[in-house]
Amino acid sequence: MILSVVIPTYNSQDTIIRAINSCVAYIDDIEIVIVDDGSKDLTTKLIENKYSHFIENGKIQLINANHGGAGNARNLGIENSKGEWIIFLDSDDEFLSLRTVLIDLNAFHQYSFDVLNYSINYKKKYGQRSYSIINGKALTWDNLGLNNESLKLWDSGPAYKAFRREFLIQHNIRFPLNIKVGEDLVFNQKCLQEDPDIIVKYGDIYRVIENKNSITHKIINQNILEDGVKLVNAVQSLNISNDLKKYFIVKNFVSILVRFLKSSNDIDNVITSLESYKKTFAIENTIQTFYNLKKNLNMPVVLVSWIIWKQPNMVRILFPAMRKIKY
Repeated sequence: MILSVVIPTYNSQDTIIRAINSCVAYIDDIEIVIVDDGSKDLTTKLIENKYSHFIENGKIQLINANHGGAGNARNLGIENSKGEWIIFLDSDDEFLSLRTVLIDLNAFHQYSFDVLNYSINYKKKYGQRSYSIINGKALTWDNLGLNNESLKLWDSGPAYKAFRREFLIQHNIRFPLNIKVGEDLVFNQKCLQEDPDIIVKYGDIYRVIENKNSITHKIINQNILEDGVKLVNAVQSLNISNDLKKYFIVKNFVSILVRFLKSSNDIDNVITSLESYKKTFAIENTIQTFYNLKKNLNMPVVLVSWIIWKQPNMVRILFPAMRKIKY
């Protein structure tokens, strides 16, 4: 079997059938590994009723897990999958063309590579070239969110890429379990630091569908400071340069600001949290470090973020205007 589709799910009764249906037409060539993370709704009953035949013949695995989060569910998918390749699909989303992935995996079978990555920005850089083989470490800037969104070739999320299962198992690459925000970025960076050969090509194979009930939206009002600190600590433990770690600290600071903007946190709590973040990750020459974010962010955002880094009390003045901007 060439491909396992791993779908973590939790209380996804409204979207799970759409996600599975975007795969099921290719069931002869794939397996679907659904890991339910302790749903309290009708998610598993819907799957069992609609796809009972595929469950019985082993083409769909339905694994019930304790409520350990999406990272734990994806790890169980990796460990229980049987395909040569693994691709991830969130239960809110759908594939636009899983057929493209299957065709490419077969077409590139003679090459030695460990990740097949799709990018809608590929043609901007490589024109009409059909594909490129890129060393994993070269995509670190993209994965850490330090390159312009319109130019980067690698997304820090789990989607748009197929991983050779043997590569993940051999290097013990798994999603971290103690991180609520950015666990997929850490997983990807663990892959990239092994410097695999990655085939990168153009392809709009996946559709992310906004869901206000998804875990991404539910975490907005959780402990923003704790989430941000855990993510930076995880990145600092990885095999990347100190300069990149420093840039990521300030990039993550901007992400924390955006989360606070979207939250209902009291402004005094926001200021205290920002001061704590600064104290935890003290860096030198901050103005130059923030300036280097211009590859990813526009200069007004960089400037405002630097001002708040220097004087967290400025959020009292700046936040009202910043809340009018769509993030």
